[in-house]
Amino acid sequence: MEMKWKESLLKLNRNVLYGVTLIQIVMGALWVFFQFPHLQEWQSTFEYLEISENFVLDEYTGFLYPAFLRLFTEAQKWTGVPFYMPLYLLQLAAAVVTAGLFGKGVLKLQKEQAWWFAGYFVSFPLLLQFHLSIRPESLTLSGTMLLTWLFSKRSVIAAPFATMLLIWLMPENAVICTVMWTVYLFLQIKAGKGFCLRLAVFVTALLTGLFMNGLTQTPGSRGRIQKTFWAAAFQRVVTDYFSRSYAMWDDEVRTTFTIEEAMEQANRTDNMMYSAGPMLEADWGKQRANELYRQMALDCLRVRTRDVVYRIRYDLLDSALMPYSLLWQGSGGRKSQTGWNYAKFRENSPGLSRFYIEYAGLASAVLLVTGIAAGFLVKSRRRRFLIFLPPAVTQCLLHVLKDGNAVDYGGLLMVTGFWCIMVFYSIIAARNGE
Repeated sequence: MEMKWKESLLKLNRNVLYGVTLIQIVMGALWVFFQFPHLQEWQSTFEYLEISENFVLDEYTGFLYPAFLRLFTEAQKWTGVPFYMPLYLLQLAAAVVTAGLFGKGVLKLQKEQAWWFAGYFVSFPLLLQFHLSIRPESLTLSGTMLLTWLFSKRSVIAAPFATMLLIWLMPENAVICTVMWTVYLFLQIKAGKGFCLRLAVFVTALLTGLFMNGLTQTPGSRGRIQKTFWAAAFQRVVTDYFSRSYAMWDDEVRTTFTIEEAMEQANRTDNMMYSAGPMLEADWGKQRANELYRQMALDCLRVRTRDVVYRIRYDLLDSALMPYSLLWQGSGGRKSQTGWNYAKFRENSPGLSRFYIEYAGLASAVLLVTGIAAGFLVKSRRRRFLIFLPPAVTQCLLHVLKDGNAVDYGGLLMVTGFWCIMVFYSIIAARNGE
């Protein structure tokens, strides 16, 4: 009797999952229909377009995405098709294929379930928005899922190549790839399978990726703060207190900025990267500026320890719980980019976009509770979704600790993706008896 009751409940959970997912996929397709003819105008979009023309890259930018853009902008001259449309198709196709491979090869779903998962995953609005954006985050997410799938296939050749592509897309992906390879190599040690060979190909891929980036980059060429540990600490710790702690700063800092100018710098969180930092480096040189970053970060951390720790904690919480943290973002003085992102999301279909994103958020919360309940019902021991936890955690930490900017779900696609994977897998695995 108890087994029949559990079986019926698990079947209901599966049917709810498929029904909820189908509605989301249909709304996602409609949103794509309205958005496809239009270009989402992000600041980074215009920056990448400019780079694709002059190929002047700094240490924050990979060369692969501008190269893609150059290819499509040149094709537009011959075909008349707006450059972003074929790029949208490329990013959507990559997202669907890699999600399907991930579902089949990593989560071990049945073929039908794997492609249903791909539909759910790609149509989740916080992810779909960036598959139709001229930004490298979409291909980074797809590449990370592809690399995870290649690990499951124990590919010694393709996995290093995917690693290099990820590093060439965004230099910070080198950290994410290193974490993923470390976990993979640790598992190879436990299994006793070809550790030395895989370590060698990873190191080769990492060094090649970094070397090629280095060849194409000119540090400081795009007017941003230098890329050092103390520059990142300065942005993370000092951004909120640049004017409020003005009296503590060295004479060089107070020579470069009056108190009024410091207050103006503190108005935007990205001013430390694009304005305050470059101004200090122009006045005092990069080496001295880096010393000033260190002093300001340590002084601010020493005097405002509690405030700094609280802000980092809140940012970590909001980032780690994306997309569920959208419910409270912007309250209690927390910084968030959500309002701006949402305005972009609903530009071309306001009514549909509002219902779509609200529905997807509510449905995800319901499915999360359903998935947890299903896991308890069958006492499932398999947690294959955890394979995507290392890149998600790494991206979350990088997003929060590398600067003091507002939390931006556009930089947290792996985190959002992890929750989508967990929700879907928990219900399906329980139904499959895993």
